[in-house]
Amino acid sequence: MQVVLAHLPAAWRRVAMSRLSTRPITAGADYVAQPRVPNDVRYVRTTDVKTLQTLTSDESAVGVSASEAEAALATTGDILMTRSGSLGTSYFHQSSEPVCFAGYLVRMRPDLKRTDGRFLAWWASSQDHKDQIAVGATRSTIDNFSAAKFRAMRVPLPPLDEQRHVADFLDRETAQIDALIEKQGNLISTLVERRTALIRHAIGGGATGGTLERRSQSWLGPVPEHWSQRPLWSMFRREKRTGFVDEPMVSVFREFGVVFKGDFDNLNVTAEDRSIYQLVEPGWLVVNRMKAWQGSLGISAIRGISSGHYICFRPMHSERPDFLNWLFRSPQYREGLAANSRGVRPGQAEIDNLLLRQMPVLVPPLEEQTRIVDFLERETSKVDELIARSGLFIELARERRAALITAAVTGQLDVTRKEVA
Repeated sequence: MQVVLAHLPAAWRRVAMSRLSTRPITAGADYVAQPRVPNDVRYVRTTDVKTLQTLTSDESAVGVSASEAEAALATTGDILMTRSGSLGTSYFHQSSEPVCFAGYLVRMRPDLKRTDGRFLAWWASSQDHKDQIAVGATRSTIDNFSAAKFRAMRVPLPPLDEQRHVADFLDRETAQIDALIEKQGNLISTLVERRTALIRHAIGGGATGGTLERRSQSWLGPVPEHWSQRPLWSMFRREKRTGFVDEPMVSVFREFGVVFKGDFDNLNVTAEDRSIYQLVEPGWLVVNRMKAWQGSLGISAIRGISSGHYICFRPMHSERPDFLNWLFRSPQYREGLAANSRGVRPGQAEIDNLLLRQMPVLVPPLEEQTRIVDFLERETSKVDELIARSGLFIELARERRAALITAAVTGQLDVTRKEVA
């Protein structure tokens, strides 16, 4: 398969990348990552590349000694490109502080007599660059693109002064788009906080009124004094029913609760033997004990089979399942589950079965449960719509940004004009 490269303006030409670098385009050095200490040189891996212009925070940085760094040093103006894994990712090093780059990256050092480094960096983040990689990559468990293939890549090259015009244009235009994206991202964060506050307010009795009192569990906060409180074991019974191989797979997501697994991306692999999976019915409580404190639990509204690693509870009550779903997935209950969980590895904390069974369940009168559910569905749907709009804006802005870069670095957009439509 051969890539069809963009047609270039008359004054442009395609040049092998190797001819535009003052140093051989080679892969970096492989070292065991160690926490960075004073006098170390930062060691940049593919996972450290955040954007074309930025790396991940210094707090997560790893380092190597100055003598080790000499084997693969990137200095100001160098471009690092991923050759294995997340192909098509590039980083333009503009800091005065050198870094050492890992073996899954290759470095090119732009020849400033022939090219503007910023122009090359923008091209290295364009679809033109990614298309050439897509055709030449070696596909396996981890995709690869050799340093030799990078050297042979065909770079669209206008005259040097036009390269600078393109770079100036993209610096300016992408900065404006990035500012808009950041603004919408901040808005989403504010809306998420607003949504969380709404749930906390309603689950604490704020949507129904009444005299508040504090319960023995500090994480519950004050709740209406007329609400009853029951241990979880009195309302749910653990049950494991297997052998339902024809049922659809369900999973528990911290963002959504219990959902059909096929409706969402999930890195967890489904076992070949589906007979070991356990049945989940509408109204059942499904808990991922390792991540319950992050919100990986909920009352199911669907029927299916779930991982044997989950705990499934059959209901023995007459309360509203949708209210209990809001309750168990509320900020208060996340905090309560976190307080009763014990860490087993970074990012995972497991709640003991006995403590889970003894978790207190707030039970308002049924009429109040209905009012709380109605309030939360109405108010959170408004917030969710605003979040979705901002998310769509960000998606479209990123698409425009990517299209703008590719059009500019291949001459499809004439940035030398005073105004660009």
